[in-house]
Amino acid sequence: MALFDFARCNWRTITTSALWFASFAIFAQPAAPLALTQTIAMPGVSGRIDHLDADPAGERLFVAALGNDTVEIIDLRAGRAVARLESLREPQGVGYVPAAGQLFVANGGGGVTVFSGTPLRLAGRIDGLDDADNVRLDQDASYLYVGYGRGLAVIDPASRQIISRIPLAGHPESFQLRKTDARLFVNVPSARQVAVVDRKTQQQVATWCTTPTAERASRRCRSEVMSTISSTTRLAARSTRSAAKV
Repeated sequence: MALFDFARCNWRTITTSALWFASFAIFAQPAAPLALTQTIAMPGVSGRIDHLDADPAGERLFVAALGNDTVEIIDLRAGRAVARLESLREPQGVGYVPAAGQLFVANGGGGVTVFSGTPLRLAGRIDGLDDADNVRLDQDASYLYVGYGRGLAVIDPASRQIISRIPLAGHPESFQLRKTDARLFVNVPSARQVAVVDRKTQQQVATWCTTPTAERASRRCRSEVMSTISSTTRLAARSTRSAAKV
């Protein structure tokens, strides 16, 4: 299961498409198919890749090559891989902090590895995070959220310290920060739920179960929606206010 998580794949190449959405994709009127605009090979990469992150100003893409124990750095202007960060332990998530010029790599083997400078070089490590996975940057608060074990870690990029831990009912897979308020939506597939976290209090404030029983409990419909992909690959849309299926 994944919440807006399309980064997991087995490809040894990165493909890019021209994406223009007039409205949320699942409700949009039929339009012309997406057009493949570029294919970027990653020579020497074996096994599957996981999450990605971008440095728009530097026109770079960072690819967590989990099966290769590396992070591949792609020059988007040149359309090719230009560098590799090695000696990682099952890198699953990557988070780039533009203000600090730092890249945080979450390792499935445990911990977060920090790279800094030009070119990127090893700058530090944050321990105490088993099975570290997805990484998200809260631009407003300048904090990093890292999924790990059975919770989320809140990290201050400046000090590279864990400032808070948010316990969850299971291992968090993909999660998303809502831009219009302080909520964060976490996919917790082992618990069959989406956990709603308040980023101001750094606490879980709601639980949206993904079982039929929970769906029957709330039938209200709202204009704002989110989507989840279930283990049976069905796409569902839910209100971000009530969790009702819409």
